[in-house]
Amino acid sequence: MSDGLDIGSVRLRAASVAVALMLGLAGCVTAPAPIPVVAGTGPGPDLIEPTEAGALFARACIGTRPRFDGIAQALDPGAFQQATGTGTYFHQRFNLSLNATPARCSMVFATDRPDAEVVPALARGTTSVVPPGEIPRDISVSSNVDSDGLRYFRMALPGGGA
Repeated sequence: MSDGLDIGSVRLRAASVAVALMLGLAGCVTAPAPIPVVAGTGPGPDLIEPTEAGALFARACIGTRPRFDGIAQALDPGAFQQATGTGTYFHQRFNLSLNATPARCSMVFATDRPDAEVVPALARGTTSVVPPGEIPRDISVSSNVDSDGLRYFRMALPGGGA
């Protein structure tokens, strides 16, 4: 005896509606905007917090190792421009740049803080993205004071080669 409701067709219609909605929403998803390539671009004027710099290095370099070919997708296209010729990515707000080849990924940023303050902050920023046990042991960190009075830190990570 049937009461006029066919459960099988209701399920089929509900599944069809769900599939149609998913396909419709998939059409709305767009690829992230590419990072603009600009001749003569350079870094911004502001100083970045060292913890933020460490987190950025972790996402851009550690997160895209061994060949670093995903670095552009790891960066915010609204915040960076890529220089023609060198391929260096320059942050447009902060005095910070990133450069990646299959052999190496490096980041340089300016700070007005001493090494004793910056190094632990870089470590905190890096471990906020990558668990401590997964941080590569071959990261190099160096710094020097430039003629502008700022200290420039360079973090570098070797890659897997060509």
